[in-house]
Amino acid sequence: MSRAEAVVVVSAIPEELKALARRLTGVRRDRIGGLEVRRGELGDREVVLAVTGEGSRLAAAASERLLTGTGVAALVGVGVAGGLTPDLGAGDLVVGCRVLEAGGGAVEPPEWRWSEPARRLADRRGGTLLTVSRIARTPGRKRELAARFELGSRAAVDLESAAWAHAAMARGLPWQILRAVSDEVDETLPLDFDRFRDADGRLSRRRLVAHALVRPRLLTELDRLRRRVESCAQALAAATEELLAW
Repeated sequence: MSRAEAVVVVSAIPEELKALARRLTGVRRDRIGGLEVRRGELGDREVVLAVTGEGSRLAAAASERLLTGTGVAALVGVGVAGGLTPDLGAGDLVVGCRVLEAGGGAVEPPEWRWSEPARRLADRRGGTLLTVSRIARTPGRKRELAARFELGSRAAVDLESAAWAHAAMARGLPWQILRAVSDEVDETLPLDFDRFRDADGRLSRRRLVAHALVRPRLLTELDRLRRRVESCAQALAAATEELLAW
């Protein structure tokens, strides 16, 4: 891969990219395929940061638009995930050596060992990522998903990984997904976030905030989750920097 080519790094929500954005130099705003992105340098590698939105539908559509241009070396997806195996604690990293889809099928990065740093990171933190259509909120739901699939050690559940992978594969691009655990297998999320998502999977933060403002205990739990996501974003930023050090 030419060092002149950019690596596109995508996430579902802005908070997952904040820590990585702070590591970039020469950051400037741009638009690709109608999407607002940030360009910058991580070491001597050009990086494009973009938020695709939550859920497979938004992730697929945005990724396709981002990758239609020329000069893209690879796609990296980053974000938080729910733990599916007891060996994963909050903040732990999972490098997607295998991505499963709840509807069946599996995708493996055709060139997931596309650099020595990528190989080292995958050897230490490799695992399975399961992409589903609805948030796995409770321990019961997480265990149900884990029982349906042969996950092996280190597995987590999310909403976008398979969509990002398919978009890259359709263009013959190497890709990798990095996830950090925001909630462990035995933890319950503070509310049903799916109630505040539209048909495309987009989360209405206005409705969510209005719901939480009259529930002080929920506000406390959501703030705890926010801080957990911030910690995960730090781990994802460090891992992405290591991944791209080729």
